[in-house]
Amino acid sequence: MLNRTSPILIMHRKKDLASLVFGLALVATLAASTAAASSLEPLNFSPPEPENLGKFIRDRGAAIQLGKALFWDEQVGSDGDIACATCHHQAGADSRIVNRVNPREDGFQMVLGLGEKLTLAHFPVHSNDVVGSGGVIAAELVDVILGKSEDACDDLPPLHGFRQVTERDAQPSINAIFNERQFWDGRAGPRFNGVDGSGDTSKSVVEIRNGETRTVSLVGDLELNYASAASQAVGPPLSDVEMSCGGRSFSKLGAKMLSLTPLAQQQVHPDDSHLGELSMEKGGISLTYIDLVREAFHERWWDSDRIIRFGIDGEPIVGESGLPADSYEFTAMEANFPLFWGLAIQLYEAELVSDDTPFDRGDLSRSARRGLEVFDGEGRCASCHGTALFTDAIFDGGSRDFTNTAVRPIHEDAGRSDGEFKTSGLRNIELTGPYFHNGGYVTLREVVDFYDRGGDFPNDETDSQVRSLELSERQKEDLVQFMLELTDERVRCKSAPFDHPSLFLPDGESLTSVGRNGLDGNCLKPVLFNGDADFHFRTSEGMAGAGAEPVGVLLTNTVDVPVELEPDLILGSQGPALDGAAAQLSEKEAKKAKKAKKKAKKKAKKAKKK
Repeated sequence: MLNRTSPILIMHRKKDLASLVFGLALVATLAASTAAASSLEPLNFSPPEPENLGKFIRDRGAAIQLGKALFWDEQVGSDGDIACATCHHQAGADSRIVNRVNPREDGFQMVLGLGEKLTLAHFPVHSNDVVGSGGVIAAELVDVILGKSEDACDDLPPLHGFRQVTERDAQPSINAIFNERQFWDGRAGPRFNGVDGSGDTSKSVVEIRNGETRTVSLVGDLELNYASAASQAVGPPLSDVEMSCGGRSFSKLGAKMLSLTPLAQQQVHPDDSHLGELSMEKGGISLTYIDLVREAFHERWWDSDRIIRFGIDGEPIVGESGLPADSYEFTAMEANFPLFWGLAIQLYEAELVSDDTPFDRGDLSRSARRGLEVFDGEGRCASCHGTALFTDAIFDGGSRDFTNTAVRPIHEDAGRSDGEFKTSGLRNIELTGPYFHNGGYVTLREVVDFYDRGGDFPNDETDSQVRSLELSERQKEDLVQFMLELTDERVRCKSAPFDHPSLFLPDGESLTSVGRNGLDGNCLKPVLFNGDADFHFRTSEGMAGAGAEPVGVLLTNTVDVPVELEPDLILGSQGPALDGAAAQLSEKEAKKAKKAKKKAKKKAKKAKKK
């Protein structure tokens, strides 16, 4: 028996230690070689901020509280039920599956009609239908009602009672703070004018200096650069599809919100990472919106007794001292509400940075490491997604911030121009489906297959990097695994800073409030997740009920023409609610479509032989 000082035992221990050191060195070498082989780096930097932010913000913490309250408050919607978060509640995206389809101008094709529930059998989308997000019922504003969450509005035809659906899928709000431009077409730019998302700095806000109330444009030492998130934030609240009755101004919205208890219809978790200290048991928070604006912003932007009116050009006009006497007169705080809204939500979204993924920690699995090599090499993914946010569309990003990737024909939606859409970031992509601007694919394997075949509708404007790749089955699976490991578990389980108040979801399953520690089990799942552990590895052919690929898809050198569809997939009965829209193909039309389909199939066979 060996004693503690046995030279043999000491020798074995030295060997074990040497093996351990060698093993650790090997792991470090493998990690280093993977990093060296890839140009991609972990997210280790903060989003840029407006250089003149300090001229507006008095208390950053209060501004973040204001931004979070506004982002999640259902009372913002003209119907008192729609918040920004309604379309950005799951990992910053929309997970609802009822009433998600916009049929565009030619009627429904992927579903039978309004209000239908999506299933895996509806994907992939092979028509010009768009999986968007449900907003408000079409209506025109009569007026806001102070102290009431619901605006007075007149419903517009067709009077079918269904919510309108956007023409593009909602992009995630998490990490959006890094984007140089917002929205799929980039219409919200980096310069915020304090009024709207146009970036037009000839527009004015109200300023109080040395006791004088005047109007001023945000230029020079008041310019708000690096503020695309603010430019984006002021868009949806006035959209007559997304959140508002038509004709509502931001000042009217401001007058309404400043008269309400923040989040009055919702529960705020007492351990909410931003609002917990203000939580009230009966619902809402203990500070008013007026309190939060006063705490968050310098007095020069709200402390005036002058009445503000707006001219026909939308410009503010400073009037006499007093209180507003009708709904077309406003306080300075109400008049500047878009300024407060945009900057407060931008500062809240600056909190929503997901930088703790296996990729950031260097903890990628072996399959994901191989996937990273494909991503950076043969897959050509890094050509457009080659930054720490996995998109070229960030400030100081790459050259492919907007690209035509041949998702759909250009004539259906030109995007920014020539079919170019903003390159999406890939962090948390496991949870943010369906994918592309039209919401056409629901699994990551479908997306990989899309790029492997060179897109669905290649055309003269398609980016040169979108081409047939001929990846192996293993490469495709590794690529999917790599994207799965771009998920931040804080996002998946809603722990701080991704916790939130409760939320009523029209056409969806309402959310309970969540505190800083996140969900206790039952964390977020992919949209339309069916319990299959290999969900995101499923191909289009593997979808339950998925039909044959339409002509025009999966063919090389496909011309930019509409897809030929099965007659029985083109349009189901929409009912009288669509106010005279065609309900179903006639027998004659069905025969015509069937004949056209046979003709297209023959062309497809010839193309394959060539």
